[in-house]
Amino acid sequence: MLVVGDLSPTVRKTLSEAAADSSLGRVVRRGRLRVGIVEGHPGFCVRRPGSRTAHGMEVDLARALASHVFAGSTDLARRLDLVDLAPEERVPALLSGSVDCVVGGLTVSHEHSRLIDFSDGYLRAGRVLAARPGAEDACMLPGALAGQRVAIVAGTTARATLNDLAFGVVPVELPRLADCVEAVLGGKIDLLWAIAPLLRAYLRSEGAELWVDPVERALETWAIGVPQQDRAMRDVVNDVLRSLRRSGRLDAMREHWVAPAVVQLP
Repeated sequence: MLVVGDLSPTVRKTLSEAAADSSLGRVVRRGRLRVGIVEGHPGFCVRRPGSRTAHGMEVDLARALASHVFAGSTDLARRLDLVDLAPEERVPALLSGSVDCVVGGLTVSHEHSRLIDFSDGYLRAGRVLAARPGAEDACMLPGALAGQRVAIVAGTTARATLNDLAFGVVPVELPRLADCVEAVLGGKIDLLWAIAPLLRAYLRSEGAELWVDPVERALETWAIGVPQQDRAMRDVVNDVLRSLRRSGRLDAMREHWVAPAVVQLP
């Protein structure tokens, strides 16, 4: 059972000023924070087979959020639900209210901003092209990208940024990064267009070999997604991110889990 003493003072203050139907109000009444994540991304969120515990930078961020909201609770494990979502399910999950926020590689973009709001950014990273070893000429030679089939993760900004990169490419949307890597390794797709730290961490973890372009393009900012016009939830999330940044913990998370393949935010 949740008691008022379980909430942090800043959350109690924000809650007193929030609309009754705010996400934060529902979190408090429920006594649990439901955070959307994307599993299968080493360095960001991964759960080993047979394990109930997830690990990664975005898991640490989710735990920091729950710890802030329920600062007075003696059992934080019972206050946090991590909800695994495919990338294309992230925004719909926020719109339906099945999660309270999303910490799962959401890029701040015009398309997303029409539907949801964002916190401050917590990471910046570029996209890279990847190919089977020996097939990198498809990335390097002038004009060679035209007509190439390029795997991208559905529900991300990959399609828009790929269209900006080259004319005449053929994007092929697949559900998750693992599907994209498998399709390229199996010769079903020519190339892969993915976030650099995500791809490199995945290849290291799985022992898979792809040629990865050393040049990163289409620099993106990742932020935590919250329901649109829900100022209370956005303020609480930003309080956590700013505290982590001031204390150096945000930099430490990046360094531990995903550095050096990211660009630090000021």
